[in-house]
Amino acid sequence: MTPEERVEAMLLSLDGLSVGDCLGERFFGETEAAVERIRSREIPGPVWRYTDDTEMALNVVETLLAHERIDQDDLARRFATRFTFDRGYGRSTYEILSGIREGHSWRWLSQSAFRGRGSFGNGSAMRAGPIGAYYSDDLGRVAREAALSAEVTHAHEEGIAGATAVAVAAALAWRCREASPEPREFLQQVCELVPPGYTR
Repeated sequence: MTPEERVEAMLLSLDGLSVGDCLGERFFGETEAAVERIRSREIPGPVWRYTDDTEMALNVVETLLAHERIDQDDLARRFATRFTFDRGYGRSTYEILSGIREGHSWRWLSQSAFRGRGSFGNGSAMRAGPIGAYYSDDLGRVAREAALSAEVTHAHEEGIAGATAVAVAAALAWRCREASPEPREFLQQVCELVPPGYTR
């Protein structure tokens, strides 16, 4: 892929991620009401606000544009700088990013979360799509860069595996964008690059 093609793929992935995030955010609330709106295929009214998932994906994109790789220190700085209180950050991520703002090491903060096990929430996966699109011509690199991006806030191996799975799926989706893949084969290709464990 040319540098221009990488950026195009990444930005299209970010578009999809952000629209899906904004749409999904409109369905938070009482479960029965959300299910009924989904059944009736209701299109939610305004305002469609994006959450922490898009905010952090924007940081991932900025880091890739600046370095053409995931520079963990730069990504941690960007996460902490753009962190706002109104985007729905999870408690663990909130604490990690607040700590980074106070000058603490992101490595220590991420690894010490959840009594030293690290977070294995879905936040690292939610922001990983643009990484897969950016490196879609090199699935091994997709997995490595996704792991690096996850580790900044989700040091648990399952948090890393989730980011890897989504990034690899995004890469494969970009590769087969002209034709629908066979679902079982698609998922098998994703699993081949996800480390052994619960997520796989």
